[in-house]
This record gives sequence, C-alpha cells and structure tokens, in this order.
Amino acid sequence: MRIFLSLVFLSSLLFSNEFSIASYNVENLFDAKYQGSEYDDYIPGKHNWNVFFFCSYFTLSFIV
Repeated sequence: MRIFLSLVFLSSLLFSNEFSIASYNVENLFDAKYQGSEYDDYIPGKHNWNVFFFCSYFTLSFIV
C-alpha cells in the first residue's frame, strides 16, 4: 500500500504545474504609533522603526 501511495504521489508531482505562494505580513503595517499591542520588533524607536520605514513598507506594498 505504501508503494502504491508513493507512486501516486510521485506521479502527481510529475504532472503538476508549478506555482508559488507569497504572503506579506500586514499585521504591523499600521503600527507607526506606539499603542502597546505591537510586536517587540516593530515598536517605534526600537531598531529604527519609525514613520519613514512605515512609508517605505507601504510604498513597497504597491510595488509588489
């Protein structure tokens, strides 16, 4: 049974189309102002996260 399932799986890989999935984390996109609910990496002032980087990320979202 394992051999049969392996053959089915491998044959499906041979005849499948390639596709890619991309995602973008927009959870912190609007956190340019400290409200207490942000992730530690995106607290304004920490790691130079500020309005400039917020605008850069927002512009990047239009490009992508």
